[in-house]
Amino acid sequence: MTPAPRTTARREPFAVPEVCRITVVGPAGRSDLAIPVTITVSALQAVLLDALPEAASEPGSAWVLQRLGEDPLDPAGTPQTLGLRDGDVLHLRPAETALPALQFDDLADGVASVVAGRPGRWQPRSTRRLALGLAALALLALATALLGGGPGTLSALCAGALAAVLAGGSVAARRTAGDRAAALLTGGASLLFGALAGLTSGGHHPDARGLLIAAGGVSVLSALLLALGALPVAASAAALLTALAAAAAAALVHLTHWSPGQAAGLAAGAMFVLGHFGPRLALRAARLRAPQLPHNAEELQEDIEPDPQERVERRVATATACLDALSLAGALGTVLNSDHDCAGSCSSVVWWLVERVHDARRSDGQ
Repeated sequence: MTPAPRTTARREPFAVPEVCRITVVGPAGRSDLAIPVTITVSALQAVLLDALPEAASEPGSAWVLQRLGEDPLDPAGTPQTLGLRDGDVLHLRPAETALPALQFDDLADGVASVVAGRPGRWQPRSTRRLALGLAALALLALATALLGGGPGTLSALCAGALAAVLAGGSVAARRTAGDRAAALLTGGASLLFGALAGLTSGGHHPDARGLLIAAGGVSVLSALLLALGALPVAASAAALLTALAAAAAAALVHLTHWSPGQAAGLAAGAMFVLGHFGPRLALRAARLRAPQLPHNAEELQEDIEPDPQERVERRVATATACLDALSLAGALGTVLNSDHDCAGSCSSVVWWLVERVHDARRSDGQ
């Protein structure tokens, strides 16, 4: 491997070792240190004791590191496992004169300190997760209400409008707020409502035309989300490939005399072949060419130019995303074509929900 020439490109954050900045207070004074998060307490103590005259005068004596009001730190622990943070103050003392634990003269203050240090407290990320969960439930309830209204032009228009609004929300969440989870939720919901827009336009048993409209809507939305970077490449590309396969099968049913089962079988076979060539296609899409084994001395001098690390990482990420998209699309195609009915397989679950909603309404009316 030939070392790459020096460049002025910015290094990635993970190339810099993580450190913890602490203050150590000892008998000889205090010192501000930046220590690796993977160093053990025993190794840190050894370094500190080498520079401590008191430890040199009493070889073999035990010393401890501890935070004020807490037990001595575990010698086998590391700053990462012990939860040390930047700015923490540690006291280096002989083991026999370790600092005692805190004693609270105010019960309320003691309760507050203990509760603040316990795990499982409500954190800002808990609020965010709750909001995402409630948003997912609200979208599911909205889809159920839309299906409960029955198929027709109005339901299709409402589903299409919701798909457009959710797609815009996904782009806004990804670009302005940088919230990947919210962008993924709204983007996936927009694809769902885009499919419902086509399926609800064809009655309780959508034909090939309804499936073609649904696949077209999902294709447009997934391509838009892929181009704008709202969804991960693997997710949006998998949705696009699955929608294109469904559209091709629906077009065969609509334009020829093929049965839905024949069209679905052809689509499933095409997806299988595409998945078989997935690794090679992913490498070509990422412009990664595996080196060939040389056959003579002249071929040893071919393809020896070094590639920058940043370029290799970017192309490997692209190849991985392409391969993930092909794998997900193949899996989705297998699920959708499991009963060899191109139109019915995509809509059986949807219209099962519709019938359940109508049955519930009838029972409530009785």
